[in-house]
Amino acid sequence: MKKTLLTVAITCAFSVFGQIPNYVPTNGLQAFWPFTGNANDLTANANHLTNNGATLIADRNGVANAAYSFNGSGNYLEKTTPSFVFSPTGTFSVSFWINRPSTTGGVAMMSGSGTANNFIWLFSGGAANNTFGTNKQQSAWIWANSPYAVNQWEHYVCMFINGVMRIYRNGVLETSATYSHTGALSTVLPFYI
Repeated sequence: MKKTLLTVAITCAFSVFGQIPNYVPTNGLQAFWPFTGNANDLTANANHLTNNGATLIADRNGVANAAYSFNGSGNYLEKTTPSFVFSPTGTFSVSFWINRPSTTGGVAMMSGSGTANNFIWLFSGGAANNTFGTNKQQSAWIWANSPYAVNQWEHYVCMFINGVMRIYRNGVLETSATYSHTGALSTVLPFYI
């Protein structure tokens, strides 16, 4: 069972780093995007993201060009062929900061495609909550939900361990759900923020 660990920032990042900080666990780390003026991955895996219209802004600590802002209708960061694969029988976690400026919903991060039977996942925001979802493409979504605050930086960790999905907000477990689909395929899929 391969463990996948990604550390990203949506509209917030960390202070400027030339290397992975010592508080980020590196065992199984597949990508680390500190957004220090670009969307480059600091791991040896070189999962650099391509910027499609997102704008560099100050992060939660006021550091200039250390976070990305998205317009909600077409801006995104993308890695078409990442070095990692997500699996319904694997383990992964994604850690990131986000600041939602409104209750307008949308997908904030995802690994997926429209191909039937692929194992896919996403983190999205809705009017009432943020959600961590997994799916066997073209089947029903399974959701773990969390409340959120508007115009505040919040830290999220989404975990998938032995089919159990957990969503943590600011270090507190909000909820869990169990992935129940069988026969989903694991393959390299595009990764989007």
